[in-house]
Amino acid sequence: MVLEASREGAVIYRASARIIVKELIIKLKKENDKFSIIESCVDKYYDSGVWALYNENDLLEVAQTSCVAEEVLSDVNLIITGFDKIQKRKRSYKARRLFCFNTEFHVSIYDKNRTEAKYRHLSEQSEELEIYYLSESRGCDRSQREEIEYKYAIDHKAEYWNAFGKQRKLAREYYETKRGLQLRLIEILKKVIAS
Repeated sequence: MVLEASREGAVIYRASARIIVKELIIKLKKENDKFSIIESCVDKYYDSGVWALYNENDLLEVAQTSCVAEEVLSDVNLIITGFDKIQKRKRSYKARRLFCFNTEFHVSIYDKNRTEAKYRHLSEQSEELEIYYLSESRGCDRSQREEIEYKYAIDHKAEYWNAFGKQRKLAREYYETKRGLQLRLIEILKKVIAS
């Protein structure tokens, strides 16, 4: 739920009893099947943090990094460069989904890695993309950033997000705990409605 929009592209969200301020880093728009940058303040983010990628409607990806600007520019470069339509036809394997809300996509034999396949797929599905800095992550160490990342991704159902290493176990536990609480709440509501 959006609580408030402010100047400079900051949007405030409430998620899991936390308030998260999103600051716009970069905005992309597709014209003639190619993305271009229409707004950018990436120079303000040469520090560690967590960023989130949205299309017109949904959260697509969340990531923590030691340098937000470098990682965002690298990912934006994949999106802007575009992908050869012939490459889409040859598939080698389906990318693993960690959660039921993750989008299914295929990794082509022409993709260098899963990341390239992910950005190819999401750029095909979107007309506009916006990348935000999650200000809650400012000044946090890596383990704190990873926690912010997986909680934000799960709370907002990031379609392409995937956890790695020990973060995968923590994310699963968080998801299962949250799901268990939701199921218990549904049972309570059913009993209240039935009585």
